[in-house]
This record gives sequence, structure tokens and C-alpha cells, in this order.
Amino acid sequence: GASVVVDSAGGNDASLLHPARVGQGVVSSGTFGSAYAFQPGGGQGGGIDLGTSHTVLPTDDFTISFRFQADTLNQFDRFVEAMNGTAATSLGLRIDMGSSGKKIRALLRDGSGSSETLECSETLQAGRWYFASVRYDKDGQLQVTVAPDNASPGGTVIADHTLSQAAALTNGVVYAANQRVLLGVESSSAAANAFDGRLDDVAFYGSVLSDDQLKFVRRFGAQTSLPDEAWDAADAGATSTKWASNLGGGEDWNLSGGAVLVANDSSTRLDSALRLAGTGKAQAAGLLPGRNENLTVELWVRPTDLLGQEILMEAGGDGNGFSLLLDDNRLRFRLDQDAASGWSSADNLEVSTLLAPYLMQDFFQVVGVIDLPGDAVELYVNGELVAMGLAPADLTAWAGGNSDCLGSSNGTGSNIGGSDSGDLNAYGVFEGDIGAVRMYHRILSAAEIRDSFM
Repeated sequence: GASVVVDSAGGNDASLLHPARVGQGVVSSGTFGSAYAFQPGGGQGGGIDLGTSHTVLPTDDFTISFRFQADTLNQFDRFVEAMNGTAATSLGLRIDMGSSGKKIRALLRDGSGSSETLECSETLQAGRWYFASVRYDKDGQLQVTVAPDNASPGGTVIADHTLSQAAALTNGVVYAANQRVLLGVESSSAAANAFDGRLDDVAFYGSVLSDDQLKFVRRFGAQTSLPDEAWDAADAGATSTKWASNLGGGEDWNLSGGAVLVANDSSTRLDSALRLAGTGKAQAAGLLPGRNENLTVELWVRPTDLLGQEILMEAGGDGNGFSLLLDDNRLRFRLDQDAASGWSSADNLEVSTLLAPYLMQDFFQVVGVIDLPGDAVELYVNGELVAMGLAPADLTAWAGGNSDCLGSSNGTGSNIGGSDSGDLNAYGVFEGDIGAVRMYHRILSAAEIRDSFM
């Protein structure tokens, strides 16, 4: 119903507190759609009750992130309330606006009288959107990050917006029995210290995200599954001759022959992209990792048109690799592994789908899943499963020792990953933009792929 707040990761739906004081569907930051607007008044504060699940009551090794826009800035206004009081012997965790009302503060307590608190250095401005996070490792650090949010956040260095201190609670955060976690309010019954503004994209992670992972979340929103390697053309490290990995330490893509990184006017947060105009290529500096592991590969692409035979991505080579291809308006996902037991030289595994013209309006998501134990592949477009297929024999790897390429092959046509005796030789250089590449060394579920799209 209207009072239910759906957990996009599943399993922990929340409920509105005083729904009359919570506006739903208001405009959020950048391209993130809608947010919740909290409007305290009449002795009541609008909020969200996340319940008592352990997933929202982290004790150690966690990250909490959210986006907000405050209409007014007041002392101790609450973002996250999971504490059973204000005394030094209270238990729990609180994220609020601190004593100044203009800086985000994290307060953690274990009930013994010990506590730790850290206030960010960013001075907040009413009416401006921010991205914020609290990261905690009792054997490491407490970190608070606050950075102004915008539609084109490329190049932001998380460390420049983060304040850290050594963790002080020996046993981590301790909570009272049946502690409820509230967003935007101090309690379910009072308007005191109630947040006045908009809140969006709240996420709890059961690990301390790295700066690169946190930057990814800031840029693309809360994630149910973070990539193992990712490339974002707007990030620092991208130059005229290479596209560097910005997550996971993956291989650089070396650019040559007319492949360039450009700014673009996408309505997504992909404000830069790799552009190919029928010439050039982006070749991996070394073999992409995890070739004997399950793989989910995600591309965000914007073709110039849906005409001709073009390569989006290929890994490995003839008889031992995979490729994502455009054949006019047909998207093809081809895999071959002739070296594996049970495969003949004539065998390959291919699935495909027709692309609708409306996809050409902006970047769209293409995802290929290679399930080695299941000997299967799946193909997704914009979060929807469009094709799947079973291999003729066991799958043990998704590519051999040939190099990998974006937008072209790594050499002659017979080197195209997944080809059978050069049968893909007619495929040439992609014409269009590739805005992001993400690799996961596991099988993403349909829900995770849909979440990455949305």
C-alpha cells in the first residue's frame, strides 16, 4: 500500500511514520527519479520505520549511504536513528546534523559509557543535494563522507570529502533489544529533531566499501551487487590513449586508431563515453581476469544506428571465447569453446534478440551471463531477460589466451571471440558510444541485473 516503502534488495520492506507528513514521488537528485519528502509539523515528524532486522542494525564492518536535500538545517535533525536514548550509557547508532545543525555527525555507542563520534568537515547548505556515507570497522576506522551531489559527478575523489579517525569501540556498536531503525525522525511519536527535506537511495552494506566502491555508489546509485571490475569514462585515469579501470584494478583499455573518450549529453549519469566511428579499437592491456569463473558482463551502449555488422565486445579468439555483436537490429551473444571436452569444431552457443528502435534514444544496457556449472548463457536488455541457451557440452571457461577488445576485434577477423573457423570475419568496428563496462565474476540474478539497470 501507500504506507509501504519497498526494499529494492528484497526482504526488508519498511513503513511510513505519519504518512501525512511524508511526500512520495518528489523529484530526486540528478537522474535518480523520485525521493521521499519529510515535512514535520503539528507535533509530528514524517519518517520511515525500517524495523528490527539485523540487516539494518550493523555492529561492525558496515557502510550506510544515502542522498539528501534539507529545506532547513537544525541541530541534531535525524537522518538515521537506531539509538535508545541520549545518555552516555545509551545503546546504538545515530546519524544526524550535529550540534551546529550544518554538518553530518555519526555517533556510535556500546552501552558501557564508551562512545565515538565524528563530524564531517563539509558545511551543509539548505536546498542542495548531497551524497553521504558512514563506514565503520571496529578494528580500523570510522569514516564520514559528505559530497555535493549533481548529475555529472565524474572525477570526484572520495578521499577529498572524507573525514576519518581510529575506531574506539572495542566491541563495535551494541543495540538495545528490539531496537527499531528510523529514518528522518528521533522517535515514532514526536516532531523533535525531525529532518525537514528529501531523502533518497538509502542503503546498508555488510562491508566497509572502498573509496572506489563508494564512488561507484555515489555515481550510479545504491547497488545490490557491486562489480568486480568496472570502467567509467568520466573517471580520473582515463586519457587520450587509455581507459583505466576505476573499480577492482582491472586492465586498462588501450585506445588506438580513432577510438576516443568524449563528453556526451546522455540523460543518464554517463556523462562521458568511449566513441568509435567505424575505426579504431580499445584493446585490453592484458587478459581480462577470471576466465575460468562464472561471468556477468554489462555494457551501456548507444549505437549511431542499427545498420551493419559490428562488434560491441569480444574476448578470446576463434573457437575459444565470446562476443557481443550487432547484426543490423539483432543483438547476438556468441560463445565457443572447441578446446573443451565434448565440443566439436562446428559447435557454438549463440542467443540473440531484435532491438526495438526506441532504444536508440539514449544509452541502453546489454548484459551477457555465462554460467559455467550450468553450461548456459543468458542475454538481457535494459534489465529484461530476452534470450537464453544451453551449451552442447561442458563449459569450463569463457575465453582462451587471445586478447580482449571493445568495439572491434583484437586483430584480424578470425580472432573474434566465439567465432567458428572465422565465420564472424564480416564483423567490423562499432559505430557509436560505450559509456560503461562492468564485469562480475559470478552469476547475477535477474533481480540484480534489473536493479543495475534501474
